[in-house]
Amino acid sequence: MIVKNLQLAIYKIIDFCKTWGLAINVSKTCYTTFTTAGQRKNYHKNYKLKLTVLNSEIPLDANPTFLGIKLDPKLSFKPHLQDLENKLTSKTNLLRRIKNFKWSSSLSINLVLYKSLIRSLFDYCFVILNNGTEKISSSHQKTQNKFLRIIKYFPLKTSIRTMHKILKLETIEERAKNLFLRFLSNKSKQVLIAKEIEQFMLLDYLFIV
Repeated sequence: MIVKNLQLAIYKIIDFCKTWGLAINVSKTCYTTFTTAGQRKNYHKNYKLKLTVLNSEIPLDANPTFLGIKLDPKLSFKPHLQDLENKLTSKTNLLRRIKNFKWSSSLSINLVLYKSLIRSLFDYCFVILNNGTEKISSSHQKTQNKFLRIIKYFPLKTSIRTMHKILKLETIEERAKNLFLRFLSNKSKQVLIAKEIEQFMLLDYLFIV
């Protein structure tokens, strides 16, 4: 029954695309199944469904990328955050190489490099960071602290708060919250999204209480 309903929904999507002159990229089409059990060895065996689009079978993908965010069955976002860590590692090496140039002593240039190369990666997944666990937030804050020490020398015992204050930067948690609030403010002007935000905030409040 589930497979039948899903296949009917796919047909409707195909008809919609044909009506509006949109093309479906079959090679990039996949589906995933979210489950509290997460991704286990029997994931593909238990959740494999026979679905087709334009006469091609749709593959099951436990970690599809949607709008730049890598999803996972449990929505823990661990695969995405691991990818983020890998990207940050390469950016660290790049930033250190740049420091060898003569103009690298300019704090303003270093801050621009940090914001464009590093902070932009954090900003892109602000929703995840805002709703993630304290462990995730702490891990990425340590990463940011490392970058701050690369772009400017600080004595070893300088507090994290002082470093951010001198460089006029927000902590990972502060920036994620500010970006999320800005997002809510902008989207609240749209009726449908405003209702979803209201429901989300209500559920969040009930969970806290």
